Amino acid sequence: LATVTWKFRPRIARATQPSAPNEIESVEEREAFFRIYASYADAMIAAARRAGQAIAFAWEPHLADLEGIKPLSAEEQTLLPAVRGSAEERAQYEQSRLRFRRLFADGGVPVVDPTEALRHAKETIFLDYGHYTPAGNRFVAGVAYDQLRPLLIEQLARARAATRPK
Repeated sequence: LATVTWKFRPRIARATQPSAPNEIESVEEREAFFRIYASYADAMIAAARRAGQAIAFAWEPHLADLEGIKPLSAEEQTLLPAVRGSAEERAQYEQSRLRFRRLFADGGVPVVDPTEALRHAKETIFLDYGHYTPAGNRFVAGVAYDQLRPLLIEQLARARAATRPK
């Protein structure tokens, strides 16, 4: 993968760099980014499966992505003007989020996504544009636990059944 990435690096870099700072990504640029990251995800999935391991992905939104979704705390409201994106950027975020969810669902890979749970999180989750406060870390850990727990219980039950004497 590293060799292929290095070989095509100049072409990929040209295809994925917006022509001006703070410019909304074009459809072509978004597609190029998606293909790159989907390829990385496919490689990680294949490596985990070849090793007999389970894999899951986590989607991590930034504060700017959650305007109108998460009830912002006073602290987050003071941060938002410095990181606020446009409505187009939030729409691109949502399109990407849903597209990656479909990619992982089609591959039978779970994805931890706190977006829906954040609709009800009134506490301060973000200490800046995308890093979590201690409460935010606990919140995201709880979301990961809630979303992965049924899958882990199922895997444990299968493993126990496979090791029972017949």
